[in-house]
Amino acid sequence: MPTGHLQSRILVRDVRHLVQVGDGERRLISVLQEGLPLFARPFALIAERVGASESTVLTRIGKWIEEGAIKRFGVVVRHHELGYTANAMLVHDVPDERVGELGRSLAEEPAVTLCYRRPRQAPQWPYNLFCMIHGRERAEVEGVIAHHPAVLLCSVVAKPDDKWGEVPCAFVELKEGATATEDEIIAFARARLAGFKTPKRVIFAELPKTSTGKIQKFELRAVAKLV
Repeated sequence: MPTGHLQSRILVRDVRHLVQVGDGERRLISVLQEGLPLFARPFALIAERVGASESTVLTRIGKWIEEGAIKRFGVVVRHHELGYTANAMLVHDVPDERVGELGRSLAEEPAVTLCYRRPRQAPQWPYNLFCMIHGRERAEVEGVIAHHPAVLLCSVVAKPDDKWGEVPCAFVELKEGATATEDEIIAFARARLAGFKTPKRVIFAELPKTSTGKIQKFELRAVAKLV
């Protein structure tokens, strides 16, 4: 990953409840909120900026963490800037006593790039385990399905799903005289793609196109919401 993107995304989150702090501490808070520099000893650079020693900075940060003033250090991934535009968030409602176990299992999956626990917001949002899958393009899925001997054209869009949030939905236009079933296309894709990339639905239809031949995906998304 480009280091410029990483540096801008390593942040200190939720600095709050601070009272009666001096000018030096205010400078430290301000610098921390900018993000940690990509350096072997980032706190030494921060200390230099605020005019303090590294040990002083670390002691102060440790005290703020103990007091709850700093809730956590977090990494915010701006994946779109890195070219990851075909992404999915999966949310799970699992027994609280199994969150750690299942979270570790999810995090070990090669396709999962981020896995974390969040408090439930019942009753509207009962989910407590989240994971992200980042991909660069849907074209990979479309390209695989297009290699099926019966397929003339294929376009994949996101379909809303009660369990997973979104799942891939493939619209397929068959070659003249060719036949195929939904199960056949899904099995063909599953044998060549990771499970999370495999379409959960296949809809056979003539794909809507512009006058220049470009597939009108907005029409496909509208249909995918209804099936």
